[in-house]
Amino acid sequence: SSLNKNSRSISIHNFSQLYSRIIIAKDKKNKEVLKLKSRIKELRKELNSKPDIYFEEDNEILYDIEDLQEDLEELKQTDLYHFDDLVDSLRDNMIESMRIASLGV
Repeated sequence: SSLNKNSRSISIHNFSQLYSRIIIAKDKKNKEVLKLKSRIKELRKELNSKPDIYFEEDNEILYDIEDLQEDLEELKQTDLYHFDDLVDSLRDNMIESMRIASLGV
């Protein structure tokens, strides 16, 4: 009985830590997304603000925008553990604690 209580307490603690780390990782990821979006917006603004821009320069900016958009899509698909190494280990610890608790060990 006390072992079950201890196991539940560990699970709750692991969940709390995991939740906190996920929030941190999401914040880091969102900051990176915002940086890329901001850079894309700047380049588009630059492209639109110069009607007399040379064709080569125009193409270079367009290529930069395209590259940044690809980076943005990749970033959106990136797992949270990339932004915080503890997310995976805490998740695994929580799952293991829950498994042990369900076995009644």
